[in-house]
Amino acid sequence: RHSCVGPNPWHKGEDKRDVVGDFACPLRSKRPMSLSKPHLLENMLEKANLPVVESSNDEYPLKLGKTKDFAFKALTLPIRTELQQLKKDNHYHHQDAGEAFEDVLKEGFMVKQREDGEMEV
Repeated sequence: RHSCVGPNPWHKGEDKRDVVGDFACPLRSKRPMSLSKPHLLENMLEKANLPVVESSNDEYPLKLGKTKDFAFKALTLPIRTELQQLKKDNHYHHQDAGEAFEDVLKEGFMVKQREDGEMEV
């Protein structure tokens, strides 16, 4: 069974990337939206000679809880390592980041706070 998901030590191309048939799997990413570009996943499947059974495009709210601290931590999780390095180098100030997050909440554009207190993206 061949897959682009998970380590694949037996099927590597010359550039050490995983391959499925003649298709080179994309570089791995920690970014949650790395496959969000329209039709990217479908094109990858077709290049790997796999059928696309069904495709749908939807948006859904990402619930962040009711506390600002939890919502802030949830939203900054993908860049936590970078924030820790900035803090270590004395270039990250939690209070400034918190104030910026308050501004984002007040705008109501990216993060919305519902009447029940639940925040969502």
